[in-house]
Amino acid sequence: MKQRILFCSYIYFIYFLFSHGTITCLTQDQETNILIKTFLDQYTRPFTMIQIGTKKPYCLQMAPHFKDSVFVMLENDTYAKQIYKQLCKQSPNNIILLKRKIKSRNLKRLSECEHFDVILLDTISQQFGNKWKKIIDHTLHMGDHIIIKVKPEEQTILEYVKNKNMIPIAQSNNATFYFLTTAKQYLQRINWIFPNIHTDKYYIKSNFQKKELHKKEAEDREVSQWLPGINLITFKMCKGLYPEKHSLKTSIKKLKNLEHNDWEAHNMIVQGNTASLIDFENKRSRKYTEKRLRNVLQLIGIDDLTDLSIVFLRHLLF
Repeated sequence: MKQRILFCSYIYFIYFLFSHGTITCLTQDQETNILIKTFLDQYTRPFTMIQIGTKKPYCLQMAPHFKDSVFVMLENDTYAKQIYKQLCKQSPNNIILLKRKIKSRNLKRLSECEHFDVILLDTISQQFGNKWKKIIDHTLHMGDHIIIKVKPEEQTILEYVKNKNMIPIAQSNNATFYFLTTAKQYLQRINWIFPNIHTDKYYIKSNFQKKELHKKEAEDREVSQWLPGINLITFKMCKGLYPEKHSLKTSIKKLKNLEHNDWEAHNMIVQGNTASLIDFENKRSRKYTEKRLRNVLQLIGIDDLTDLSIVFLRHLLF
């Protein structure tokens, strides 16, 4: 039944492209943007898209068309700084830029604590060398819909993605785009720093119309709407470069008047130049205080990842 549903989603995707006049023999970046936008147009709710490898930053092109959604770009340090300068000039409200090195262990951790609606993996062999298999495997566990760009000379990679049941949806002179719906359903970590929980406690129900987190607590099941963006702890542990620290601190300060039972950093998400609290159903008793605000602002100012982890855990204990 699951394979049939996935197959139907592929057929619908391809039909959707043709019915909207999308050119499937791509020759320009503009046509690639049409391909991506046509797919994103299916969402009737805000979503989160991540692009891994941003030599051609498609997220920057998509962000103005979907202002309620959040676009995340993960790029290695050197090129991230170039994109950062561009972002500072444009000041987009729904872009997140992460500069954590794209390694298999980092993508694995990201796949365990976050859920993305759309994942675009670009320029595989150039960036990842002989680690590309692990990179692809972890990418396929990051969310619902995965698009991978493969160049003609990358025959080994081509065969690998085909063996993963990915299908070609568009082709240009120098690349083919492969697509797969995986429907990731569970979070394995509460946040980047906490340990892997190895249970089905955090279940995600996601489609083009709605996205919910179902949390099992003993005999109860809490259901909350999933908001677009990434956890503040993920942002910091992935060396978030944009939004800038001063902008993020301003957004966090605006949350102090909201009634919440667990006013801590791990219950905050970054949505570009705004931030939001999540998990309002939490039954703990850690309401807002000036000290908790200072703690979160302190975390935002820390760049060393080891120090960040230590300070975060200390704040929860004391």
